[in-house]
Amino acid sequence: VAVSQQPSYQRHLKDIHAIIDRSTLSESVKERAKRIFLEVARAEAKIHGSTIEKIHFHEVGAIDSLVDIVGTSICMEYLGIDDVYSSPVKVGGGGFVSSAHGTLPVPTPAALEILRDYPVVLTDIQHELTTPTGAAIIKALSKGTLPIAKLKISLIGYGAGTQEFERIPNLL
Repeated sequence: VAVSQQPSYQRHLKDIHAIIDRSTLSESVKERAKRIFLEVARAEAKIHGSTIEKIHFHEVGAIDSLVDIVGTSICMEYLGIDDVYSSPVKVGGGGFVSSAHGTLPVPTPAALEILRDYPVVLTDIQHELTTPTGAAIIKALSKGTLPIAKLKISLIGYGAGTQEFERIPNLL
């Protein structure tokens, strides 16, 4: 995906869509990525009392968020994943995180807005466990949550984050 040198703070949803549309990615990858970005745009518009056309992306317009969202979409297609289910999403409770809007409480307003009506677990871990990007990915792709009793585990994968938490490992 070719990305212009336009500063991320100036990117609107139409700019993100243009970047995705100009790519050589498959139509299903493009559609999935745009659906995820729409989740963030809806939340930002609501929080800022604006419209999805007028809001601009800060952190989510940055290259790393584009890679996260488009990369997830590519992986879903490559692995042939049709359906996604999750456990309730764990979010931090208390603490603060720095953002383009200044210091925000954890969980952030955008993450909470995106996860509205999605099962969440509020923890007492004072770190951002779920970012708006992560919340948008799960909200846009998940068909809901499943109780542990209904799961049959056949494959397992882990990813480790770089943030060190005192009481729990930082694993996905």
